[in-house]
Amino acid sequence: MHLRLGAVLTAAVVASSCAGFKPVDRGEYRRVFAADVTKRSPDAPQEVITREAYEEEVTQGTHRGWEAPPGYTAPYLHETPKVGLEVGDVVELRVDEAQEVELSLEGGAVEAYWNEAVKRDAWKDGSDVTVRESTLWLKGKKPGSAALRYSKGNQAKDVPITVTGP
Repeated sequence: MHLRLGAVLTAAVVASSCAGFKPVDRGEYRRVFAADVTKRSPDAPQEVITREAYEEEVTQGTHRGWEAPPGYTAPYLHETPKVGLEVGDVVELRVDEAQEVELSLEGGAVEAYWNEAVKRDAWKDGSDVTVRESTLWLKGKKPGSAALRYSKGNQAKDVPITVTGP
């Protein structure tokens, strides 16, 4: 009896360790139009590929890089209360990395692609400042819910994600 109970508890612990928040790994990614897109517009189907794959396509003469519409700036993750998207959609968010940041994802409804942080000069309140930020893309994988945890120092914020569609 004790042996069977131990086996059941061990199975429960293993199953629960597979669930929960998992770290989002960084890479070098590019947002591009989907391969079958003939008319490019901001709402045309898109995907996220590795920088290496993108550069290989460019070398072969394929140019499907996505460009933001004039005046568009992706919102900051820490200012985003929730994310809603459809299966196949790509959402872009900026991650403020003035301090060290960790991202974790829970649920299988989305795929996350997180670039390395970059530094750039910017103007803020009339002063020249250096901004350190990265780009995060979320792609709707299947209908359902997920959550993205944004951890900075000893503070954490969970952003709920809802994916709808077929």
